Parts: sequence; structure tokens; C-alpha cells
Amino acid sequence: MDATPAPAVPAPMVDPRETRCRAASNKDGSDCFLAANDFDRGAAGHPVDRPRAVELYALGCKVGPEEPSCGALKNEIVSLQLVVATRGQALALLEAACNGGNLDLCNDLATAYRDGVGTAPEPVKALALFARTCAAAPDGHATPASLEVSMVGCRAVVALLGSGAVPADEPRAAQADARMKDLKRRLE
Repeated sequence: MDATPAPAVPAPMVDPRETRCRAASNKDGSDCFLAANDFDRGAAGHPVDRPRAVELYALGCKVGPEEPSCGALKNEIVSLQLVVATRGQALALLEAACNGGNLDLCNDLATAYRDGVGTAPEPVKALALFARTCAAAPDGHATPASLEVSMVGCRAVVALLGSGAVPADEPRAAQADARMKDLKRRLE
């Protein structure tokens, strides 16, 4: 009988960015985003490991609402490649990012609630989030991008109020339409 040794099982790859991301003292989400992106795409010698990537994106998103990990997490929700339990966690993190002031993610989260992406459709919740972004354009430090984000929210408020998915509210629709026109004028 041949006593050929069994092939050695390679040790799991240790990524220093993942280690820094998982550290309790992590205050910079860039390591989380970069490590997650590698696992998401199977890059830099990493195997494709979507659950691990989502976990790392979520850790990065917890660092702050403006972290690119929040946007990547949103993309995972939209692509519907998350398992149901992870979708709920991802939606909660996006809600936290929205509450932290990331208006672009507020619109994305509102779209998910409106369309039932990653959750059951919740048009009333979507309306509240779109209304938040509609009203939120900063007056003193407005950038074209922030004005566009607010215009998206206003446009969605008007559309939802006229769709029958939520109770009609003409004064509220008129207010959102006026706000949208004001934002558009400021962009010109």
C-alpha cells in the first residue's frame, strides 16, 4: 500500500485590511471597503466570498454614513444577491446611513421601500424618506450634486402622491413640486 501523504490544506488567507477593518478601534472604513471589494470580485488572490464581502461592507458602513461601503451595501441589496436575513441587516445599516445624513442613500433606501427591493413594498415609508431628501438641500453650501439628490426626492414625492400607492395630498404634492422647481432654478 502506498503511503502517499494527503495534500496540505492551505491556511485561510489573512488580509491585513480585513484585520484592520474588524479591529474594535476601526475609525476608517476604507480598509473594510477595499477588503470587501476583493472578496466580492475574487480579486487580489481572494476567492469570491459574497457573504464575507457583505459583512465587511456592513462593518465599513457602520463607521460612517459617507463611507463607500454603504453605497456598495446598497448595490448588494439592489442586485438581490443577499440572503433574506442579510437584507434586513443591510437595510438597517442603510437606514442608519440615511439618518446620519447621506441623502443619496436616503433616496436609494426610499426606492427600495417603494419598489419592494429587499423588503416588502412600504410606500408610506418611501414617501417619508423621499420627502426628507426633497427638503434637505443645504442653502449655504449647496453643490450641484446635493441639489440633484434633493430634486430626485421631490420628483419621487410628487410621483408617489399621484400614484395611488399612498393617500393623495395635493398641498404636499404642490409644495414638493415648487421645491423641485426652485432646486432646478438654482442648478441653472
